Amino acid sequence: MSDDERNHHHGLQQDLRVLAKRTDRRELLRWMAFTRIFPACYSGRWPHIHFEIYPSVEATSSSRNKVATSQLALPEDIRDAVYATSGYSQSVRNLGQISLSRDNVFSDGASTQLATVTGNTTDGYAASLVVGIQV
Repeated sequence: MSDDERNHHHGLQQDLRVLAKRTDRRELLRWMAFTRIFPACYSGRWPHIHFEIYPSVEATSSSRNKVATSQLALPEDIRDAVYATSGYSQSVRNLGQISLSRDNVFSDGASTQLATVTGNTTDGYAASLVVGIQV
């Protein structure tokens, strides 16, 4: 991963906050949005986004308050479209070494962590993933 790709990836991790709103006793749900570069593919990992879920906005002041931590995988067709644009040459090289089935996180079955993504490289993308939380 190039320094640019690494900086964008870590910036995304720092900016991403998933804030949860209790909808009933057993589920948490919250929509969130952010604008950032599409994550790079680094050696040994499928393109993904890390996220944490907190019970409230106030609870985000400390990572000890998080309810859950996970990752969402990005679909192959979207990844291919983005990586065909400029700035992802190292990611394209790294893709030859990885698949969802060989990724060290998603290899146990990525279906519950694979985001639904809509959009295009001109207007941007929207990714969504339903995450069930037991509290």
